[in-house]
Amino acid sequence: MTTCKMPTPLCLAEDMKQPFTKQRAFSYDREKWLHWLAEIPGAVTAVTALPNEVDRDAIKHAVKENLEANNVEGAFSSTMIWGYGTIGYGPSRTLKILSNGQENGNTLSDAVVNKLRQSVKVSRTDGGVAGFYYLNNEGKIKDLGPSFFTKWLYFITASGPQGEKAATPILDALVIDWLEEKGMKLRRARSSDYENYVCCLTEWGAPYGLSAAEVEERIFRIIRGGTN
Repeated sequence: MTTCKMPTPLCLAEDMKQPFTKQRAFSYDREKWLHWLAEIPGAVTAVTALPNEVDRDAIKHAVKENLEANNVEGAFSSTMIWGYGTIGYGPSRTLKILSNGQENGNTLSDAVVNKLRQSVKVSRTDGGVAGFYYLNNEGKIKDLGPSFFTKWLYFITASGPQGEKAATPILDALVIDWLEEKGMKLRRARSSDYENYVCCLTEWGAPYGLSAAEVEERIFRIIRGGTN
């Protein structure tokens, strides 16, 4: 069984004692997303249904609704809107992923859809660490690295039957760099390192009644200077 070898960073321990303010909603360029994903009907349906401003809760709701409608590409597109935020190349990168490098133009790749569906099944059945291993190995999707597929894993588990307390924490470059400053070095695409990360966040959050994903939200807020 994996155990965390690093004590809780002091600034994080102090933050976990305090009330938590959830992320503020932000606006995105809906028309730009609709333009780039125009030939993927499920994505168009999902993007059209999103509110004008989104936060984690809005995307969790969208992912849940789209997955229940068997619209995995719509759920994924919603996640990427949150993941890329206001970055201008988010829509084109998302199209590149969903079309498997535009192998058949701007249309949806069946292979990508199948891998996304399987990642949902694995993560909701066996947990987020298993989902990470799947997307990092036999389920690898072209142009979708851990910084963004852990965002996907977060939303599909947070909206799953286990509930938000079982959600898989995000591990992107910002979090990796912050943890390295605190003394934890994580290799970016190693499943064993991700498992260690989840273990540490779980252990750090336990005394405060916080899940691993809730601890990750706290880290993200600290990185952003106390704002979301």
